[in-house]
Amino acid sequence: MKATQIIREKYGSRLIIIGLTGNVMPVDVKHFIEHGADAVLSIPLEMNDFVVLVEELETSKMNL
Repeated sequence: MKATQIIREKYGSRLIIIGLTGNVMPVDVKHFIEHGADAVLSIPLEMNDFVVLVEELETSKMNL
C-alpha cells in the first residue's frame, strides 16, 4: 500500500482511489481503507458497479 501513501501525500484526498481485490472479506476491505483507499471493489470488475461507485465518491468528495 506504499503507492496509495505516495499518491495521498502528493494529491491529498481529492483523488479517488479504489482498491481492487479478489478477496472482499471485511478484513481485506478494512486493510484497503486503512491504507488510504476510498472504497474497494471485487474482481472480476463489473463496469456498472465501478461507474456507480465513482459517481458516489465524486459526489461525496464535492460535499467536503
